Order: sequence, then C-alpha cells, then structure tokens
Amino acid sequence: MKANLYPGRETLPDWNNPDVPERDRMPPRANLISFPNFNSCRDALTNNRRYLSPHVIMLNENWESRYYPDILQMPESILSFRSGFEPMTVPVDVQYDSDQVQEQGSYPFPVTPPWVPAHQPVLVCRRTVRLPITWGSVRKRLMLMGVSAACHVFVNGRLTGFTQGSALPAEFDITSNLHEGDNEIFILIYPRCTGSYLEKPLNGLPRGLIRDVWLEAVPPITIHDLIVRPSRQEGETHGWQLDIKLTLISYRIAMDSPIVRLSLWKDDLCIEKSEWQVSLKPLEINSFAAPVQTTGELVIRSLLSSVHSWSDETPEIYDLFVSVEDRNGQELVCVHQAIGFREIKFQDGRIRINDRTTTLRAAIWPGTSLPVPIGEMITTLKTLKNNHLNALYVRDYPADPILLELCDIYGVLVIDEAPLDLSRPMLTDALLNESYWLQAAEERLERLIRRDINHACVVAWSAGLFRHSGFSPAALIRKIRSLDQSRPIHLIDTPDIAQSYDAYVSG
Repeated sequence: MKANLYPGRETLPDWNNPDVPERDRMPPRANLISFPNFNSCRDALTNNRRYLSPHVIMLNENWESRYYPDILQMPESILSFRSGFEPMTVPVDVQYDSDQVQEQGSYPFPVTPPWVPAHQPVLVCRRTVRLPITWGSVRKRLMLMGVSAACHVFVNGRLTGFTQGSALPAEFDITSNLHEGDNEIFILIYPRCTGSYLEKPLNGLPRGLIRDVWLEAVPPITIHDLIVRPSRQEGETHGWQLDIKLTLISYRIAMDSPIVRLSLWKDDLCIEKSEWQVSLKPLEINSFAAPVQTTGELVIRSLLSSVHSWSDETPEIYDLFVSVEDRNGQELVCVHQAIGFREIKFQDGRIRINDRTTTLRAAIWPGTSLPVPIGEMITTLKTLKNNHLNALYVRDYPADPILLELCDIYGVLVIDEAPLDLSRPMLTDALLNESYWLQAAEERLERLIRRDINHACVVAWSAGLFRHSGFSPAALIRKIRSLDQSRPIHLIDTPDIAQSYDAYVSG
C-alpha cells in the first residue's frame, strides 16, 4: 500500500495535498463512445450508446463495499481483504457517520484551508472482472463518470491513479496492471479532499461512486478527441460551415498514416462524405499517462447547403460518424457525434441563436449529483416544455452527458456549470492567495468544457462562483474564453436567468 494514502506517513496523502489534483488521469476530452466499425456504430441508435458498444463493459453491478468511519481504522493490508464486504451497486450514495454540519460556512468539517481533517471516513469498493479474449491486443481504460469527492484506484493490488472533482469524469489506462483471468479493482473513496473547498458544501448531498463505471477497449490507433463547430455562411439562409478538429493517438512506435473517414447523415440520408489521410508524429511530451507513441491532428472545414438549423423550437439533429482505418485497410474504431447547426451570439446581455434574439426561460435542473433514469429525464424535459420553458440551468453538479444528449434532441437550452463555488467570504482570501486554487479551478472548467463543447443545447457556461456579485476573477474568465469563444458566460455576459424548477412548474 502506498504511504500517500494515509496522513502522517512520510508525506501528505493525495486527498490532502493541493499540489496533487490527480495522478495518471487521461487528459480531458469530448464524451465519445467508441465502436469497432461504422456499421456497429450506426446501428446503435436505440437506448444510449455507452450501453450498446462492444468496446464497453459496464461495471455498475456486482460490487462489494466496506465502510470505515476513520481512515486510520482501515488496515494497511486492505487490498488483500476478501471478507467483511457488503453487496453494492453503482451509483451508491453513502451518508457518512461523521457528517456533522459545522457553523463555519456550513461545511461538515472544520474549515482550515487548504487541508481537510486527517480523520475522515473512507468507503472501500471492490469487484472482479474477466476480460474477453478478443481484448488481448488492445489497451484497456477504466472510466469513472463521477466520484464524490476523491478516490484512489487500484487494479490487482497496484496503484492506477487518483482523481478528485465531484461529478466530473476520470479516465485511467489500466492495461499494464491487468492479467489473464479474474482481475480485481479496488476504489477507495474519500468524501473530503482539498478540492472540497472549491465546491458547494456537501451537507446531505450524495457521496461515493455517483455515476456509471465501465471498462473500454482502445485499439492501437484511436480517436482521442473530436471538436465540431458549426457557423452560418454570410448571406446564406440555409448555408452552413462546419469546422472539425480531430485528434488521433497511436500506441505503435511505427510512423502510421491512418485513413479517417467522415460522413454526415440526416436520418437515412448521407449528405456529406470525405476521406483523409493523417500523418502521425512522435509525441514531444507524453501527457497521456500511458505509452502513447505518436499523435496527429486533422482540421477540416466543410461548406454545406440546404442544412436545417437547430433551435429550441426546431431541434434538427444530424449524425456525424468518424472512423479510422490502419495502413492495411482494417477499420479500427468509429465514433458518433450528434450535431445541431446553430450559431450563438451575445450582446448587451441578450443571446441570439441563428440571428434571432432568444429569451431564456430557464429552470434549475431538479436533479442531484446522482444520475436520473433516462425515462425520468425525458418526463422532466417534456414537463419543462409543456410549461413554456426552454432552458435548464444545470447548477452545482455537471449533468450526466446523457441529459445533454436528450436536451439536444428535445430542444432544451442548457446553462452548463462547473462544480465550483468560492462564494463564502471566510474562504475568499485563503483561496485567492494561493496559485494552486486557481489552477485547480481552471482544471475543472477545462474538464467540463471539453466534455460538453459539442452539444448544441449548451448556450452558456457558468463557473458557479460568478453567481455571487463582487467575485469574478479575470483569470477564470480568460480560461473559459480560451476554451470556447462562441458561448457567453452566465452572470458575466448575461443576467441571472434561472429560478427553481419547482417554482416554475407549480406556478
């Protein structure tokens, strides 16, 4: 067991060290579910893609957990324990015994930034998984769609990584820690970490593994990230420009030049198709926490005519498929991205969508950090529309990407917020006087924006802290602008445009 899991042994534990926001986590990217080929990807139009891909093994079931009221009570040999565990299913909501609200800023622990109390509870989760034989030649990644508030991941007794940031995804390459037969995964979850000072106090809110968990097969050459940006052609009623930026990575040492095939569909009609060769080059600095050897980018611009615009009133969705073939013509991977052709402009506090002024009648998303069943999401969105509302303010916790996919389909606009809240006066000086807080806040913004940037429904970003007057650091504004200049910032470019969902619906 690594000493940095425990306080007072050689060094600060990761969860109590502001200089360690993560260990060996993959860089942030768009929420893409990979398939082995175009046909399987195109056929997966029912349910949600993450549950249909043969490249994905869902790990929500068959967990066991063991709770310790104090981390110092946890034995150092916990990774060899097999008894004393209770059955568990993801998502899990743990109410810790020591959750007593303090008077200091409503935190459930004494406020001594940047540190949280060394005596905190811990939830130990374990399960085994056996990989398909066909996965023998591919990389394997573990995806945690949301943990609150921090965790360490162990695979077969070896430390794989550490992450924090409630309800934000964390992805780890675990290939080198796997073996044939049954593999054992341990996840140690901490309800508090240094990053807890950046978030809304979690009094009564869920903690634990709060979103889906899965394993994903990653071929030797794969699509790491995809960014799409539609914009209107000047003077063209139905003319659109589509800018696409694609990032490929390869685990092969050889200098490959894979073929990328792109096709844009409207229902069963293919309206655009192209093929490109991408030259891969050695990485100068490997930031992937995995043996990535080469990388390449494809930046293209397509001019499209007779494309129907997306709006909250007419949510027209197109389907972009991107597949990759190696030098032998073998198809390695295919991903899908829904596209809504809409352009956002903002001026004098007003948002214009496709050159039409749009008033956002927004309710605060009534969910919590825990996922909401897809059926309930659809019912909520329909109720919203029936009450003549056109927007959701997803506040405090980022939504599961499935909600944003549904908002794209149903035409519900979204104000998308990072898990940041630096509003308490007693913390302001302590937070602003140290550079690591700003870096941690910027990192959370980047993880959110890169995950959600392709969604047509997202019309504004929110950094949480901007909800409170008198506190709007220019550095975070610059960070948002650097990642996406096409959308406004809530309460910076726009007024406060939301109230509670219940107030709207009951009124």
